[in-house]
Amino acid sequence: MNPICDKYAPGYTSFEAQGHWTTPEGVVIDENTLVYVFYRTDEERVIAILDDVLKELNQSAILVEKNDVSYTFYDGLQ
Repeated sequence: MNPICDKYAPGYTSFEAQGHWTTPEGVVIDENTLVYVFYRTDEERVIAILDDVLKELNQSAILVEKNDVSYTFYDGLQ
């Protein structure tokens, strides 16, 4: 998925995780998942990433968590 993200996002962090969810029938599903955190990427670009990833992975949906956060790059004591 990194090549897709590289097209739209100037910065991001990615890592692998374990996802768990329950179907409407009550079956618990455990699956491998990818987590991406985007920096300096507006909503329009995130939607473009999501559209491309849906197609690439043949997914019906992607879980998106949206937070208002601030960040800075620490470069040591001055």
